[in-house]
Amino acid sequence: MNLAFTLTQARAICRDFQYLVNEHFYRDYSNHIVACVVVSPFDDINKWMFINNYMSVGSAAKALSNYYVPYYDVVIIGNSKADEAPPYCDIRTYLANRDIKFDREYYLSKY
Repeated sequence: MNLAFTLTQARAICRDFQYLVNEHFYRDYSNHIVACVVVSPFDDINKWMFINNYMSVGSAAKALSNYYVPYYDVVIIGNSKADEAPPYCDIRTYLANRDIKFDREYYLSKY
């Protein structure tokens, strides 16, 4: 079960995983590349709205500005063609699919 992060924890995670930008989004080395690692809303509906707002305004900070509850996540967003939504997934799923360890306890204890 994935649990939410505080905004401070999500920002720290986002900062620590910026190295994923420009990596392949999918393990099959498709044409999708990681465009950004960003803080997002936690719940699925708000996350979907965030992605759509991100596509419209081109800024994660602006897309997140209308989200006012204390539950956050970190998402990996892939590049996309102009007429399609970008692929995205939460950081835990992305890392697990690549056998990269994610230490949630580190962020809970430090931030």
